Amino acid sequence: MSDQLTLQCRATAADLAQLLSQVDSFGQRQGWTAHALSQVRLVLEELVVNIVSYGVQDGQVPELALSLVQQGLVLDMEISDNGVAFDPLQAAAPDLSADLDHRPVGGLGIFLVTQLADTLDYQRDGQWNRLRVSLSLR
Repeated sequence: MSDQLTLQCRATAADLAQLLSQVDSFGQRQGWTAHALSQVRLVLEELVVNIVSYGVQDGQVPELALSLVQQGLVLDMEISDNGVAFDPLQAAAPDLSADLDHRPVGGLGIFLVTQLADTLDYQRDGQWNRLRVSLSLR
């Protein structure tokens, strides 16, 4: 059984669905609990939706690369894209105390990722955003 998965695709909604399906299959082969799989899916979906929604530059849909490596009960993932430079670690935390009707749209997905991840690391490498995320598979 392989403890890693590497995928490449375009950053589109259709490709996100296929990517999540392959991650589901990988998680099942690895024996992840339903809770662990839902956390991995949530993190990936939030991060990739941001790339799909905001990464387009000069009309060019970004390329996306995903690497998952499981070591025991820890999953290390790297999501890379060649879209608009964006460091999610610099995003302002949402004001959770504000009334829902008065909160600005956006920011909650990144906040959820920061709450679920054990570690996050971002770097811009030439034309590529590289985000490394470590999650406990509990």
